[in-house]
Amino acid sequence: MSLLTLLEEHGVLDNFRRLSNPADYTPRRGPLYTDSGIYKWIEAAAWSL
Repeated sequence: MSLLTLLEEHGVLDNFRRLSNPADYTPRRGPLYTDSGIYKWIEAAAWSL
């Protein structure tokens, strides 16, 4: 199982997506600090490239 899959399962990506399309509002999931996971994943992907 990949980290991206886990982020999707726990709703972290949904929290990130709702920022790009506020009209399609879905309630935020999880505590505020969980959003740092997606940014860390993006940074790790960028460094690997």
